[in-house]
Amino acid sequence: MRQVFFPDRASLRSYLLQVAAEDNLEALATSDRVLNFRHVPIKVGVTGYVLKGDRILLLERSNLVQFPGKWSTVSGYIDNIDWIHDRPQFCRDHLIQEFQEEVGWQLSDETALRECGTYTIDEPGVKLHLEMFALEFDQAVPEIRLNGEHTAYQWQSLNQLAALEPILMPHFIPALQVAGLL
Repeated sequence: MRQVFFPDRASLRSYLLQVAAEDNLEALATSDRVLNFRHVPIKVGVTGYVLKGDRILLLERSNLVQFPGKWSTVSGYIDNIDWIHDRPQFCRDHLIQEFQEEVGWQLSDETALRECGTYTIDEPGVKLHLEMFALEFDQAVPEIRLNGEHTAYQWQSLNQLAALEPILMPHFIPALQVAGLL
């Protein structure tokens, strides 16, 4: 049985607000208050798998982020404390922001982001909770405009991902399996 840190969004929100109250906040020039994940016991993130038919969008991570040279997808930490506090769909909203930052896509609330579960990593030195979503295209995919977090992108067949496991982010394939996408 998979371990689950947070059985529901209410407990996830409660945890994030608790760690924010423990002096883990930074103020940005935009006046947003964000969590500093360096000192929190469990990091919390979102990931968005982009699919077109039997292919998945992969992004190569740059030297500016963890795991440079590894391939992954759109993802990021849930860190905007005001969104966590005020927005009912704070996980989805954070992922929409990540899509804008990482691939230049302006997604809206009406975008068909499908929730597809959670994934937990509980290893020595790493505790991570991921909220997973899928974005599936049956028509043309918007232009991809990478930011500094990624250096390249490719569309890869889902049934050939196992051969790429050495260059994928750790846990990429098991998370896809838990999400029911592989």
